[in-house]
Amino acid sequence: MMTIQGRISHLRTYLEEGGRDWALSVSKILWCILWPLFIVASFRLLYILFGIVAAILGVIFLLLISKVLGGPFHLVMLDEWLSRLFPPLRSAIRMGNIRVYEFRLHPPQASPLDCKMKGELQGAGPVQGDFYELEGRIAGGALMVDRGVNLATGAMLRPRRLYSKSILLTTILLLGILGISLFGTFDGVIFDLLLTVLSEP
Repeated sequence: MMTIQGRISHLRTYLEEGGRDWALSVSKILWCILWPLFIVASFRLLYILFGIVAAILGVIFLLLISKVLGGPFHLVMLDEWLSRLFPPLRSAIRMGNIRVYEFRLHPPQASPLDCKMKGELQGAGPVQGDFYELEGRIAGGALMVDRGVNLATGAMLRPRRLYSKSILLTTILLLGILGISLFGTFDGVIFDLLLTVLSEP
């Protein structure tokens, strides 16, 4: 990592095809397993608590929700739903075309340096002619910008984080919890909680 200051020139922006996101791809495959497992776990819990009729009605309700949302296997609709529900995750969920910012940084007493920044931005975008402090790494002779600040206005310049690994870890955790719940691991906790709620005046 290196930090450098300078004035921005030759600013241009364009769209390019997004790279592979294996963590997100694996998450989507696991979602296709997670949804049927959730239905089975819900059926089992409702059956134990309220009987077969409530369990069947609960599963029918979940299937109707699945139909309205386009189904768990309709990943395009699922992407749209998640992106609208969790806007900060949009850049992780949608890995189609991503925006690229290219510009040249002119340090006061050093040679110009080509810079590149990819993804949706947090804060303001780069402004040609303004003086910036940038932090990043050198790759292929260019500075891949991780973050920066406009020294004239104090505005932050930072690509939005990708949450793909967090999404994958959360998916694996939920999958594990649902899998364990099918063996009755959490039945005692659920029953105690339900009794506590029902016994309160």
